[in-house]
Amino acid sequence: MIPKVCPAFDLALKMFVEGLDKRMVRYHNDIMSDLLTRNVSPKLHEKIKKLASKKGVSVQQLTVKALEDLVQASEIEERLEQINNRLGISIDPAEISEIIKEERSKRP
Repeated sequence: MIPKVCPAFDLALKMFVEGLDKRMVRYHNDIMSDLLTRNVSPKLHEKIKKLASKKGVSVQQLTVKALEDLVQASEIEERLEQINNRLGISIDPAEISEIIKEERSKRP
């Protein structure tokens, strides 16, 4: 236990610690955000846990990676649409994906 020095010091220390706590929370919130997903079926949750275990990552890491991939794919589709509009070329992302899969399957 820390001995009491004086009431003013105790008050100053308490204010500093409380302020530090608030600053740390604000700093954490500026860096990372929390995302809560509700209504996930037990069956899906179990599949996610098994996949995460198989890949050697946590459910959180797997979920964040899946969300990042989803956003990246959406950004790519958006960029392709911009190219389509600008050049008047029709690029079907599904067709491109299929071509890539076919070419990869030809590799040894």
